[in-house]
Amino acid sequence: MLTAIAKEKLNPVHAKLDWDLKRNERLFEEAVGKWFAFTVRQIQIDLRTKFQKDIASELTDWEYLQGQGEKILKPTTLSVMQSGGNNAYKLFQVRGAFDVLNPESVKAAEKFTADLVKEVNGQTKKGIRTYIKAGVQEGKSMDKVARELRPLVGLTDHQTQSIMNYRTLLGNKDKFPQLGASDIDRKVQRYSDKTHRGRARMIARTETARAQNIGYAEGMSSLGVEQLEFSTHPDERLCEICAGLEGKKFKTSEANEQIPVHPNCRCAMLPVVANTPVCRGAPGEVAKGVCIPPDSLAGEQIKDLLGKLEAADPVEGRKIRRALRTLGHKGGLGGKPDVITSPETKAPELVPKPKHKPKPTAIKEPTIEFDHIAFNEKSPNWRAEFKEAIESNKITSKWETPRFWSKEQKEFYLTTRDAYFDKLNAKIGKYKIQQNWERTLTRADSSALKFYQETFEGVDAIRHLQSGISPFRTLTPKHLKQAKNHLPKLDALLKRAPDYDGIMYRGMRLSSSDISKLKKGGRLTYNSTASSSGSKTQAEHFVKTFVRDEFNSGKSDIIFEIKAKKAVRLGKGTMTDPGLDEILIRKDTSYKIKSISKKTSKRLGKYTHIILEEI
Repeated sequence: MLTAIAKEKLNPVHAKLDWDLKRNERLFEEAVGKWFAFTVRQIQIDLRTKFQKDIASELTDWEYLQGQGEKILKPTTLSVMQSGGNNAYKLFQVRGAFDVLNPESVKAAEKFTADLVKEVNGQTKKGIRTYIKAGVQEGKSMDKVARELRPLVGLTDHQTQSIMNYRTLLGNKDKFPQLGASDIDRKVQRYSDKTHRGRARMIARTETARAQNIGYAEGMSSLGVEQLEFSTHPDERLCEICAGLEGKKFKTSEANEQIPVHPNCRCAMLPVVANTPVCRGAPGEVAKGVCIPPDSLAGEQIKDLLGKLEAADPVEGRKIRRALRTLGHKGGLGGKPDVITSPETKAPELVPKPKHKPKPTAIKEPTIEFDHIAFNEKSPNWRAEFKEAIESNKITSKWETPRFWSKEQKEFYLTTRDAYFDKLNAKIGKYKIQQNWERTLTRADSSALKFYQETFEGVDAIRHLQSGISPFRTLTPKHLKQAKNHLPKLDALLKRAPDYDGIMYRGMRLSSSDISKLKKGGRLTYNSTASSSGSKTQAEHFVKTFVRDEFNSGKSDIIFEIKAKKAVRLGKGTMTDPGLDEILIRKDTSYKIKSISKKTSKRLGKYTHIILEEI
């Protein structure tokens, strides 16, 4: 038992890592939420279409969900890994940022996200299968099952079973005679949401610790640190497993696999230089000489590396010199020198003076970067840092301000950002920058886009109002009313959007008679707003999953490869799902049919490939 452990103050080094961990948790939790939301939408669509017609079929395309989950989580994973690497650099007072885009880090991030998505999807698959089976036995419709599945995505089979048991318990009229069907649904929904939030938070906390520790270990490795020491939280929550690892030393190459030891683990790794650990803040440690003060780590590490350099072989010597340069050592590097060939010298080329003054270069459109790390809300100089980051063309990972900022910080950020973008637009002219156009969208604009993007009824209603063509499905008065309210906003925001000039793909299903009307050299006009994708894979997936069941107007699969000039590409601020890479076709856009051919793909089999070029 561990009841005798006294609560001590967390050492400064571990405390800093712990603070960054909590900050990164919120970012990872947002990414997990996006991943779960995408998975829910995909499973609900497949349940209402394919699975409803053939219950023996595969529930959804889990391979596709695996790839999309990795895409959603990878940027945040790299960001958290960079934060861990930067912590290692700051501890050794190294200027600059850890290079998270090196091949080793990218490979580690890809493996990390692949393993995480595979594990959670496997657990989700089992839990959902159990729930659907029970729902069918109770006589529920697939629409109702699909609605109830939202809080179950991401849960384990055991957690899903507990929700089902809770519903069964509340349905016992002997124990709860006063509860009606709506009361039971409400209570079960509340319990499901609570379980789902806890699961998402646990995944975020555990995997943030894992990603941060991977980046931290790689950062330490780049500084030449060979050993890391296990450090625990010395309080009443300390478990027996972690307590047994306290003070144990691991090779840096092995340390990235040690944390987290278990879900919600709070432990960390501290550097060991020349077989001496860093001081943990206990009284008398420095005086006894049993540890190295944090502010002396860089100097001690440089001494240790210089001592090893003399006996190092050429390969090891290059690694040590690289670590010394990273640590900022400017003295002689000694050791066995690398073979360096002197570069050939060439006579300077004489450049004739221009007869006329060169034309002034056009102002380039700046690239806006999503970099939440540049905005440290805990810094005492946060105003200056926020302004400097914005003027360096950086914004937060979302167009809205993070919810954990203070009201003053949110107002300062939005005011400074908008003023800077207005200044940019005054120089460049029209709203050419994608991010600037997204910044001008109001809540009503975003609501109109969301209505069109997220529901088949929205697409069908907008199409019906713009073209007068009969809808594919029966539309309720509510959907038509919403479409009438949203259509003016949708038309206006698409009209002022920047033009997309590039290739896009659109998947459809047509009848043989419809295909026979399409001739090379002919003309095809879209009389309503239509959706396409910058990815051919996404277009094929759309045909395979959605079109065959929701918009089944024929039996022949069609993929349009469209050379657009004035389409509208949706960016990070306007796409409900970044993985879809959605591009919208404006109403009344005409295309010339360049070619029609038969092709075969692994996903669709045989299909008709039609190339269009905007007129």
